[in-house]
Amino acid sequence: MIVFCLGMPRSASTWSFNVCKRLLQYGYSNSRFYTGFSDQFTPLMEDLGSHYDHIVLKSHQPDRLARSLVIKGGAKAVYTHRDPYDAVASYMRMFERPFEEAIKAIGDSLEMYRELRPSGHCLGIAYQDIMQRSPEMIRTIQVHLGLAIPIQTLLQIQAETDLDAMRDIAGQVGQGGALASSGTLTFDKVTLLHRNHIRDGGSGYGRGVLSQEQRDQVDGLAAPGA
Repeated sequence: MIVFCLGMPRSASTWSFNVCKRLLQYGYSNSRFYTGFSDQFTPLMEDLGSHYDHIVLKSHQPDRLARSLVIKGGAKAVYTHRDPYDAVASYMRMFERPFEEAIKAIGDSLEMYRELRPSGHCLGIAYQDIMQRSPEMIRTIQVHLGLAIPIQTLLQIQAETDLDAMRDIAGQVGQGGALASSGTLTFDKVTLLHRNHIRDGGSGYGRGVLSQEQRDQVDGLAAPGA
């Protein structure tokens, strides 16, 4: 199985990656897995060959092959989305990048979701639901992936991926384990978490952070369900 963990930047796509990875590892315990982050799926597939039974890949802007696989049903995707105001504000704050870059990243992500969603193979999950109802969202992902997982295992996955657990793991990045880099970020190769990755998990603050001119531009973005 190939699973793409997609989503707006700063919308808990790393959470979905860790959930999907655990679900597949519990569901196919004797299989070979490749997990990681990349937007370039085509060269990755050429390198991997037939060495792995399952692939779980986090990506924000997957290439044409990846999108085609989802649309045609050769892969499944989980897309996390967030209030665009919060997503843009969080992107600017986390990566110390300008508004123009942030709104383009969020706009491009929404455009991708509108392309993939009609296929029925791309599950959309709201950030607020992850924060407030993560056990139910894990169950929703499990059903989407077609896996049979015991309830006790689902509860274990929930405990391993809740906000506090993920924040603790992020706080230990760099103190051991293999690291990788993307741009200016250094992250843990297993969880894809980087230091300060998990903040307060709040919602609704974006409008207060952005100027009126910036809010007007964000208003031009179609909502995830549109």
